[in-house]
Amino acid sequence: MLPPSLQMGGRRVTDFRMLGLAISLALLIGPAAAQQIYSQEPAKGQIRSGQKVLVDNGRCPRGQLLEVSGGTNPGLRGRHGQSTERSRRCVPRT
Repeated sequence: MLPPSLQMGGRRVTDFRMLGLAISLALLIGPAAAQQIYSQEPAKGQIRSGQKVLVDNGRCPRGQLLEVSGGTNPGLRGRHGQSTERSRRCVPRT
């Protein structure tokens, strides 16, 4: 027979299960949080205003990526009062 601390209802086994669950969740969430790098800039309307995406399309020097910040759709200017164009800049690859 197992010692009481290692039996199915024991606190120690429950603590190990919780620790295992926490580690599993951390491993699953980590890759999902990584930012995707696109090979070409997303089409108009595909990124939200203020959202930033990374693009590796060869426009920036070696070791850098193009960071594209989404703007508002100029066609909606009349309804929302103001529009902004997408901005682009080269940033170091991390």
